[in-house]
Amino acid sequence: MKGRKGRMRLRMVTAGSAMLTGLVMLAGDAGALARARIPSPPLMARPAVVDCEGGACSQVSVTFDEERQQYRAQNNSADHWARVTASNMAGSASACLAPGGAAYLPLKSISGPYHAAYAETRCGEPEATGPPTGE
Repeated sequence: MKGRKGRMRLRMVTAGSAMLTGLVMLAGDAGALARARIPSPPLMARPAVVDCEGGACSQVSVTFDEERQQYRAQNNSADHWARVTASNMAGSASACLAPGGAAYLPLKSISGPYHAAYAETRCGEPEATGPPTGE
Protein backbone atom coordinates (compact mmCIF):
# COMPACT_ATOMS: atom_id res chain seq x y z
CA MET A 1 0.00 0.00 0.00
CA LYS A 2 2.82 2.37 0.87
CA GLY A 3 4.46 1.73 -2.53
CA ARG A 4 1.34 2.80 -4.40
CA LYS A 5 0.99 6.07 -2.50
CA GLY A 6 4.63 6.84 -3.18
CA ARG A 7 4.19 6.22 -6.91
CA MET A 8 1.06 8.38 -7.04
CA ARG A 9 2.85 11.17 -5.18
CA LEU A 10 5.75 10.90 -7.63
CA ARG A 11 3.36 11.10 -10.61
CA MET A 12 1.66 14.18 -9.17
CA VAL A 13 5.00 15.89 -8.53
CA THR A 14 6.15 15.05 -12.06
CA ALA A 15 2.94 16.41 -13.58
CA GLY A 16 3.15 19.55 -11.45
CA SER A 17 6.75 20.21 -12.43
CA ALA A 18 5.88 19.78 -16.12
CA MET A 19 3.13 22.39 -15.78
CA LEU A 20 5.49 24.73 -13.91
CA THR A 21 8.15 24.28 -16.61
CA GLY A 22 5.58 25.19 -19.27
CA LEU A 23 4.59 28.34 -17.40
CA VAL A 24 8.20 29.38 -16.92
CA MET A 25 8.85 28.86 -20.65
CA LEU A 26 5.77 30.91 -21.46
CA ALA A 27 6.86 33.69 -19.10
CA GLY A 28 10.31 33.73 -20.70
CA ASP A 29 8.72 34.55 -24.07
CA ALA A 30 6.93 37.85 -23.38
CA GLY A 31 5.21 37.77 -26.76
CA ALA A 32 3.77 34.32 -26.11
CA LEU A 33 2.57 35.42 -22.68
CA ALA A 34 0.86 38.47 -24.20
CA ARG A 35 -0.73 36.33 -26.93
CA ALA A 36 -1.96 33.89 -24.30
CA ARG A 37 -3.79 36.69 -22.42
CA ILE A 38 -5.25 38.63 -25.35
CA PRO A 39 -8.40 37.10 -26.80
CA SER A 40 -8.59 36.83 -30.55
CA PRO A 41 -10.51 39.62 -32.32
CA PRO A 42 -14.04 38.93 -33.56
CA LEU A 43 -14.45 37.64 -37.07
CA MET A 44 -13.61 40.34 -39.57
CA ALA A 45 -15.79 41.14 -42.56
CA ARG A 46 -15.35 38.59 -45.29
CA PRO A 47 -13.63 39.99 -48.36
CA ALA A 48 -15.01 39.70 -51.86
CA VAL A 49 -14.51 36.31 -53.40
CA VAL A 50 -11.84 36.89 -56.03
CA ASP A 51 -11.41 33.41 -57.51
CA CYS A 52 -13.66 33.15 -60.53
CA GLU A 53 -14.03 30.90 -63.54
CA GLY A 54 -15.93 31.70 -66.72
CA GLY A 55 -16.28 34.37 -69.36
CA ALA A 56 -18.15 36.92 -67.23
CA CYS A 57 -15.64 37.18 -64.36
CA SER A 58 -14.64 40.71 -65.33
CA GLN A 59 -18.24 41.92 -64.93
CA VAL A 60 -19.59 39.83 -62.02
CA SER A 61 -18.51 40.29 -58.40
CA VAL A 62 -19.45 38.23 -55.34
CA THR A 63 -19.23 39.78 -51.85
CA PHE A 64 -20.41 38.76 -48.39
CA ASP A 65 -23.26 40.79 -46.89
CA GLU A 66 -22.72 40.86 -43.10
CA GLU A 67 -26.27 42.03 -42.38
CA ARG A 68 -27.95 39.16 -44.25
CA GLN A 69 -25.13 36.65 -43.65
CA GLN A 70 -25.22 35.63 -47.32
CA TYR A 71 -23.17 36.17 -50.43
CA ARG A 72 -24.39 38.77 -52.92
CA ALA A 73 -23.65 38.53 -56.64
CA GLN A 74 -23.60 41.73 -58.68
CA ASN A 75 -23.67 41.92 -62.50
CA ASN A 76 -21.82 45.11 -63.46
CA SER A 77 -22.46 44.66 -67.18
CA ALA A 78 -24.77 47.19 -68.82
CA ASP A 79 -26.02 44.91 -71.61
CA HIS A 80 -25.39 41.22 -70.82
CA TRP A 81 -27.26 38.75 -68.63
CA ALA A 82 -25.06 36.53 -66.47
CA ARG A 83 -25.46 33.29 -64.55
CA VAL A 84 -23.47 32.90 -61.33
CA THR A 85 -22.93 29.58 -59.57
CA ALA A 86 -21.10 29.00 -56.27
CA SER A 87 -20.80 26.05 -53.92
CA ASN A 88 -19.51 24.86 -50.58
CA MET A 89 -19.32 21.50 -48.85
CA ALA A 90 -23.05 21.49 -48.06
CA GLY A 91 -24.51 22.51 -51.42
CA SER A 92 -24.54 24.97 -54.26
CA ALA A 93 -26.54 27.98 -55.40
CA SER A 94 -26.95 29.88 -58.62
CA ALA A 95 -28.56 33.10 -59.72
CA CYS A 96 -29.44 34.69 -63.02
CA LEU A 97 -28.53 38.36 -63.08
CA ALA A 98 -30.01 40.97 -65.39
CA PRO A 99 -27.68 43.72 -66.65
CA GLY A 100 -26.84 45.81 -63.59
CA GLY A 101 -28.77 43.41 -61.37
CA ALA A 102 -27.91 41.68 -58.14
CA ALA A 103 -29.09 38.59 -56.26
CA TYR A 104 -28.30 36.80 -53.01
CA LEU A 105 -26.87 33.31 -52.98
CA PRO A 106 -28.15 31.42 -49.91
CA LEU A 107 -24.63 30.40 -48.84
CA LYS A 108 -22.67 31.39 -45.71
CA SER A 109 -19.41 30.16 -47.18
CA ILE A 110 -17.98 29.45 -50.61
CA SER A 111 -15.32 26.86 -51.19
CA GLY A 112 -13.32 27.22 -54.35
CA PRO A 113 -13.94 29.68 -57.17
CA TYR A 114 -17.39 30.77 -58.26
CA HIS A 115 -18.47 30.44 -61.88
CA ALA A 116 -19.77 33.42 -63.87
CA ALA A 117 -20.86 33.09 -67.49
CA TYR A 118 -22.78 35.31 -69.86
CA ALA A 119 -26.21 33.94 -70.69
CA GLU A 120 -27.18 33.68 -74.34
CA THR A 121 -30.77 34.57 -73.51
CA ARG A 122 -32.40 35.87 -70.40
CA CYS A 123 -31.89 33.13 -67.85
CA GLY A 124 -34.90 30.89 -67.51
CA GLU A 125 -36.61 32.10 -70.67
CA PRO A 126 -36.75 29.75 -73.64
CA GLU A 127 -34.96 30.79 -76.80
CA ALA A 128 -37.21 32.17 -79.51
CA THR A 129 -38.08 29.68 -82.22
CA GLY A 130 -39.83 30.44 -85.48
CA PRO A 131 -40.85 33.82 -86.84
CA PRO A 132 -41.59 36.75 -84.54
CA THR A 133 -45.20 36.98 -83.38
CA GLY A 134 -45.69 40.29 -85.24
CA GLU A 135 -45.54 38.65 -88.70
